[in-house]
Amino acid sequence: MLAIMELSNVKPPLWGMEQSNLLATCFSSIFSLPPAQTIQGMEAALNTKTLKAMDEMLKALVCEDQKSNLVVLQNILEFLFPRTTSKEVHGQLRAVVRISWLIILIAGHHKFKGVEEFRVLGQLVGCPTLCCAEQEILR
Repeated sequence: MLAIMELSNVKPPLWGMEQSNLLATCFSSIFSLPPAQTIQGMEAALNTKTLKAMDEMLKALVCEDQKSNLVVLQNILEFLFPRTTSKEVHGQLRAVVRISWLIILIAGHHKFKGVEEFRVLGQLVGCPTLCCAEQEILR
């Protein structure tokens, strides 16, 4: 992930299949890690460090050259949305936390003038809402 973060500085930036393949590999590897509550010691520290590295990678990809990139954000969200319906609750939670974190991050960097071009806006609102509602029903 740290390598991917550094690759976000490459000119021209990664686009298309290269970025998609990297994101798919990254998310499938990280979201399949065991829940934080089930691990201890060095493994727990490594798990926390891995999640922080993923957040830094996402930030580097979305906020390229100190400017937010809605196209990259949209691509990342399209990878994250299916994870919110994972059978594993910890996978759902990781996806929802990343989505929320990205929205907070982008809200501080972007004025959303071209929001009509942001095609995943409905999913952005609906997916985490449904995930949270499902958790309430299961309680």
